[in-house]
Amino acid sequence: MIDRSAGDDTIDRAVRSLSKMTLGRVAVQAILVVSALVVPSVLELEAFGRYAAIMSLVAILEVVSSGGLHLAEIRFLAPAWRRPDRDPAVTLGSSIWTARLGFSVGVGLIGLGWMSFSSTLGPVSVLVVAAALVITIRSALEATRQLFLSLGLVGRLVLFEVARAAGTLVVVVTTYSVFGLTAVFVWLAIVLGFLLVAAIVTLRAVAPFSIRRFRWSALKPTIGFGALTLVGVVAWIIQAHFAVYAVANWVSLEQAAVVGLTVQVYVMAQSLIISPWASLTPIMAELDASGQVNRLREWGSVMMRWGTGIGVSAALVWALLGDEVLRLLPAAFAPVHESGTIMMAAVVVLSGAVSLNNLLYVSGFAGVGSANAVLFAVATMVGIALVLANEGASIASDLAWVYVGSAGLFFLGAYFGLVVRTGMWLPLRRTILLGLPVAAAWPAVAWDAPLVAELVVIVVGVAAYWLGTTRLGLIPVAEFRRLRRAARPDLTSPSGL
Repeated sequence: MIDRSAGDDTIDRAVRSLSKMTLGRVAVQAILVVSALVVPSVLELEAFGRYAAIMSLVAILEVVSSGGLHLAEIRFLAPAWRRPDRDPAVTLGSSIWTARLGFSVGVGLIGLGWMSFSSTLGPVSVLVVAAALVITIRSALEATRQLFLSLGLVGRLVLFEVARAAGTLVVVVTTYSVFGLTAVFVWLAIVLGFLLVAAIVTLRAVAPFSIRRFRWSALKPTIGFGALTLVGVVAWIIQAHFAVYAVANWVSLEQAAVVGLTVQVYVMAQSLIISPWASLTPIMAELDASGQVNRLREWGSVMMRWGTGIGVSAALVWALLGDEVLRLLPAAFAPVHESGTIMMAAVVVLSGAVSLNNLLYVSGFAGVGSANAVLFAVATMVGIALVLANEGASIASDLAWVYVGSAGLFFLGAYFGLVVRTGMWLPLRRTILLGLPVAAAWPAVAWDAPLVAELVVIVVGVAAYWLGTTRLGLIPVAEFRRLRRAARPDLTSPSGL
């Protein structure tokens, strides 16, 4: 349980940030759920496979474009911004922003070359050029948008994420049926360009960041940390998205479509369950900078337990309702019910692993954190290679089990890395007990019942699960009350947006 005896506003700020991030993620996920249903229906199966392959490449190169500096922003810029003299923070923020904008152009050129030599996407065409522009502009938008987190402006951060998700959906729906896939990426580049301009104007209204204020001397201390971080985040994003690209190139676009939707379930669950905790990293960096190790440990425990509990609830919901959702799509996507359920189990394990690994990053051990992410990626890539070599009856489900296994290795690496490098032991008993009920998802997948019966089981089952967590002390009632009290001011005030 979190100790509030310190008498500062850390908990209130943390919960307000988490509330905004969670609300924003819920909005984004609502759009992505609609996208997951509409886009595969609007695009033909082969076109969706090609679209999924390109967007996987976009996601990978967007992360590469960060140069690992997005976490350097949090570790170095967030504490500096809260000091009375903000001039060093402005110089540092301007330098990081300028570097990331330059990286955005670089990854666009890499994407152009990559797609040009791809067997399913090349050679050079208007589609390839437009997709490369999307990579550049979207990466520049992320470089601008992510600065809001270090400035404590979580509302603006999620606002542009919601706008990007909504804009992408509108472009696909309104463009493909008339003009085809090439036009989708042309218009997507245009829409993202408008969002980039809006983000820059919004950023400069709250912080005088400027390309002209770039200073190598300010950027230099972040390079080592950023380089180590980059290894980890690139490994992370490749682990998540490379399977789609691999299946598209070495199996078929039709199979890639099924795997693409399975991975989309995985990514959406991560975004809703795991990503909101990123709003706490600036505060955790402040705790580390001020030497409050015990409070940092407490926050790590809270994140691990709550993430696991929410992940189990989400897995049970998908196991019972996934088939109902997939009936809205072509029959070819029906296997995603099983493969998506397995992916949801991977997210339960992953939620704890990410909480542990984030503690390593905010504690300054970027090398260890990145090594864990590389272990995660390598295990996944080896598993993908084995699955594609065997080409079993259900490639999507086989790949999903690979993700479960690699998430388990990631968890072990993060836990023992934290113990060895920081001496920080986080109790696991409660987290393990919170995660065990995910096993009920497997019989739930096979249960064929009317929708009303499934809804009743979801309501009763999830309520019983959370009641059990409080009865067993896995998540104390006092913790619920404290978080609710801390969140209440945020729910009645629009400030900070």
